[in-house]
Amino acid sequence: MSTQTANAQEYPLTGFGPNEWIVEDMYQRFLADPTSVDSAWHEFFADYKPAADAPPGGDGASTPAASTPAPSAAAPAAAAAPAVAPPAPAPAPAKAPAAAVGKAGVTPPVKATALPAGATTLALRGVAAKIVQNMAASLEVPTATSVRAIPAKLIADNRIVINNHLTRGRGGKISFTHMIGYALVKALAVHPELNNSYAEVDGKPVVVIPARVNLGVAIDLPKPDGSRSLVVPSVKGCEAMDFRQFWQAYEDVIRRARRGELTLDDYAGATISLTNPGGIGTVHSQPRLMVGQGAIIGVGAMEYPAPFAGMSEARLAKLAGSGIHVSLIEPGPIVSRFRANAYAAYQRNIDAEHSVHKEKYLAMERRLNQPGPAAPFTLPPEAVLEKVIHALEHPRPKVRYYVTFPTYLFAALKRVLPQRVMDWVLTRASGGGSR
Repeated sequence: MSTQTANAQEYPLTGFGPNEWIVEDMYQRFLADPTSVDSAWHEFFADYKPAADAPPGGDGASTPAASTPAPSAAAPAAAAAPAVAPPAPAPAPAKAPAAAVGKAGVTPPVKATALPAGATTLALRGVAAKIVQNMAASLEVPTATSVRAIPAKLIADNRIVINNHLTRGRGGKISFTHMIGYALVKALAVHPELNNSYAEVDGKPVVVIPARVNLGVAIDLPKPDGSRSLVVPSVKGCEAMDFRQFWQAYEDVIRRARRGELTLDDYAGATISLTNPGGIGTVHSQPRLMVGQGAIIGVGAMEYPAPFAGMSEARLAKLAGSGIHVSLIEPGPIVSRFRANAYAAYQRNIDAEHSVHKEKYLAMERRLNQPGPAAPFTLPPEAVLEKVIHALEHPRPKVRYYVTFPTYLFAALKRVLPQRVMDWVLTRASGGGSR
């Protein structure tokens, strides 16, 4: 969850969340040379007044107090005191106003830090100062973090299938982030509370329920000086999109970000964000939740578990007596509801009649509706169950279990045929990839 401002009008960067530093950076460039900033920003910067002392969380109600002399700043602080403490005579509550000021979002005075001997300091200004302010403000946001490890094999397989289909058709390519992002949007239909955010209005806590799902996507952009920056534009109205529309909208945001063509609307309004630190090998990170967002979903590296990936053959041999056995069951063609489920999903998501691939879709439809087994030597599910029971109950299970005739046949061919010939055989057996 996140904390929103009660009066965003007095602090114009409220809706930009983690992109506040981008707006500050563009404003400095606008002051130096207005032509260096896209014209769509000129109207916004025309009456934009950055508040150096404004609270990083964007609490507009406290901005005037921070910009006025100390005697007048005590008045709003005292007025806010009844929200957190009973009324008291004006001279008495020396600590209550300070607590009320902290509650309102004003940064309390920072105690001087003792520096090591010989150390020097460098003041943070501009973009760097804004990032620090946002990170400090995020510490006041009520959050809960959950980390899960889930299998990703099915995602990888589906990505291969979809990209092969795109290669044979209209072209293009999808990434893991496309699939995970769309799955996140669909999950919000079942758990919409993750799209809600926390706010305080008139000193009272409220839950903000957005009308739409605006998915923020973290993009790593190179700068002319060789450094890199992270921006989080959002794809608007994801809940109403099918996968193709989501993919196209996502790619449009990425494309415009690379070209420096993102607009004011792109940077603001994210209700939930997706970040992918796994792209640089990170297994788990904890991003800072900002104003107006319900959650940040992070995806770690999808790879073989590190404890096993770097394990030597000698170590694996020592585990032989540990009681842990790994068995691979290769079923081959088994009776299932795969075709029925695939046909139901096809009917829900694809309009074959109005598609340029109508003929291919109709051929696929005939194949999915074909009666009987989809391939020769198909066995019932009980054949797999027999192997599973043996692997679980036998004191010395096999390393591999073959179930149907094709699995026995290809296991034998793999031992005697070169890899190139084996690939050719597999391609012919699968109908050239059409099955």
